[in-house]
Amino acid sequence: MAKVKSTVRINTQVIKKLNRAGITALKETADALLTEVTNAGVVPRDIGTLEDGFIDDTKAEQGKVSLVYSTPYARRLYYNPDGFQFHQVKWYSFKRVKGKNGNWLKRKKKIKHDGNPNAKDHWLEDWQAGGKNADFVPNTFRKIYKRLINT
Repeated sequence: MAKVKSTVRINTQVIKKLNRAGITALKETADALLTEVTNAGVVPRDIGTLEDGFIDDTKAEQGKVSLVYSTPYARRLYYNPDGFQFHQVKWYSFKRVKGKNGNWLKRKKKIKHDGNPNAKDHWLEDWQAGGKNADFVPNTFRKIYKRLINT
């Protein structure tokens, strides 16, 4: 019976380079996604504040980045509990307030969509699993990562 001997040498420098490339690719992919969503014109727009999302990459080394829309009304517009039909209704209720008689009243604010013709609630769904742009994130990450490890 023949004996087989093998030696394994781990190149820690290459592993570190690959890990750094992965973190950088993750951040750049998130930035590309934010640009893609903004350019698609799907975020509801009044004066443009909501559209100013940003990337939270404080946990990038753990493999997590977040696309954040931090305006007070972002959650309400995204989940849209009032069933607002963008481009079909002129008014949207931002919050309910109690009237003098104790009844709930709707406080209304007009929303313009002249800047974003494709505005809708759940504006990120197109880029999630099952959405029409679901392959954007993995494909973008792959391209960026490949570019980074080949430099």
